[in-house]
Amino acid sequence: MMQSHDVISEATDASPIFFRPPAGIFNQEVLDAADNMGYSVIHWATDGADWQNPGIDEIVANISDELSPGDVIMLDASDSAKQTVEALPLVIDHLRDDHYELVSLQMLISEAEAEYEAL
Repeated sequence: MMQSHDVISEATDASPIFFRPPAGIFNQEVLDAADNMGYSVIHWATDGADWQNPGIDEIVANISDELSPGDVIMLDASDSAKQTVEALPLVIDHLRDDHYELVSLQMLISEAEAEYEAL
């Protein structure tokens, strides 16, 4: 986590403030480490399943069929997700057509009320 923090900070001239556990897998140790780094832990509510390369239309459908206001959408940024670059403009157009406003995580969190249960 610290190595990723350093690489991101150096590449962007900004320190990351959010952490998404890889594959959404976490435990108390991961949560404690993220807290020690000053991160807000982020999870997604809608998965485009783009890593499966199901086709551009399927990626759009995976998102639009499951999305609710306030959801965080998970898309992969990896070599295995070959259709994401082509699907993303269509996803954005579809969301705007459905009157969704795309906002930063920071804005979304600052205006949200969270529910959670202890591990």
